[in-house]
Amino acid sequence: MGLLNRLLTSLEKGRVRPLQISSKTLPALFDYSSENSEYLWTLLVSLSDEYGVFSIKTVRQKPGIEVYEKARLTLEPGAEALLRHWLQRPRKESYSDSWKSAVLPYASSFVEGGDALLTKPIQRQGKTAAEVVAGFVRAAIYLRQPITLRALSAQCFWADSKFLDTREELVLRLLPNAINFLIPRPLLIQVAMAEKTKRVLFVENQDTFLQLVAVQGRHSILDNMTLVNSAGFRGASSRIRHRGATQFSHVHACDDSNFLDFEDWWFTEGSAVIECYFWGDLDYSGMAILAALGRSFTGIEAWQPAYKAMLLYHRRGVSHSADAAGKERQHDPGASHCTYANNRLLPLLRTTQQFVDQEVVAMGDLQAD
Repeated sequence: MGLLNRLLTSLEKGRVRPLQISSKTLPALFDYSSENSEYLWTLLVSLSDEYGVFSIKTVRQKPGIEVYEKARLTLEPGAEALLRHWLQRPRKESYSDSWKSAVLPYASSFVEGGDALLTKPIQRQGKTAAEVVAGFVRAAIYLRQPITLRALSAQCFWADSKFLDTREELVLRLLPNAINFLIPRPLLIQVAMAEKTKRVLFVENQDTFLQLVAVQGRHSILDNMTLVNSAGFRGASSRIRHRGATQFSHVHACDDSNFLDFEDWWFTEGSAVIECYFWGDLDYSGMAILAALGRSFTGIEAWQPAYKAMLLYHRRGVSHSADAAGKERQHDPGASHCTYANNRLLPLLRTTQQFVDQEVVAMGDLQAD
């Protein structure tokens, strides 16, 4: 019974590979202190010969070795119905079918009858399709007054405020009134203002950002440079230059008039001429952030003093592969608007597939061109 349940479970998971008999897979056959091992083998042979549940392929054995050791059991294609009858395990409805059955009764609660939900089922561990759909039904009710995406998520999806983080577009397409009542979550941008802002440097990672802040005003390479912690892709949002969509958090006190000039440039692209640079990890994700920032900050370039330092580490073999650092999902972003990235950085990444994180660079490594 244990073997048959195991074979059926493997079939349900889409695994149809043969099962090799060993002391690990079928230990009862190798319990030589028991009188049942030989009898159990005859039962397996019977299941194969008389009932056609599986085929058995044995290997030639040395004298003294049981005939069934390393034999392979392969479930026969037509055995599923018989196994389900014997084991009282009826076929379960697929999740996609369950999802469709859960959505259709509430089609009128959603825009276009819930087509946006029907086309892509959403699975959550420990929750049924009906429970997930019920969350979206509740969300349609909550969106009759202003509410943030995080609050909506917590109220409707098991107090999980982040469940909808990657599904904002779905909410806008699916739920009536979402466009009117869903309050965009402001982007919180950390800045360290220079005494006079003539240049802006976006820094991907917090540790490096704070290292730069610590020497700001004392390192000539940062003269007249305001520092911005872009916090990964958050800083690359298409809303980053929309007034009301972004709020600034100041690392240290700054002159009000200086900040007002900076803010005017940020939101209205006013008359001030400010050079923009980006420094992030030397990997595909970092290059993608640079490309995304370029859509909001025209002319932004990779900050060469930092990347030249990283290239020296790369040349010395101080680097890592994508799979070694859990970066397997990073993809080549393609051409950037930045000539230096296109001609120097991206070709190196494509050729070597070796990455360097920006935290390796010490402040003493930074040299002006």
